[in-house]
Amino acid sequence: MRRISVLFILMIFTTLIPIYPALAADILWRLTHGDQYSLAIGEIEKADGNILDVRVAHIISGNIINQQIKVELKEWKIQLLGQSINQGDKVIMSLEKDGTDYSIKWGIYKVSSLD
Repeated sequence: MRRISVLFILMIFTTLIPIYPALAADILWRLTHGDQYSLAIGEIEKADGNILDVRVAHIISGNIINQQIKVELKEWKIQLLGQSINQGDKVIMSLEKDGTDYSIKWGIYKVSSLD
């Protein structure tokens, strides 16, 4: 009898516990499901403080943007092993339109090629 009541209490307890979604791939979901103005691959032509001049090579998703754009970093920084963004680096960028220029929405990440 005691075993049945413990099992019954355990069943009730597990049904009352709220279920939370896993947020482990939240950024990946946002990048691949259009939660930004544009997702683009490009090459840094000039890195001047928080402003980047970028030559866009490919638009992966989102709206078509110019071949040459200015991107403001705002709070985004490259934090992968202490790397920084330099002229000539190839990057993938999640962009948000900010007037005539663009800002980083979900991050900017180095890539090995523009393909």
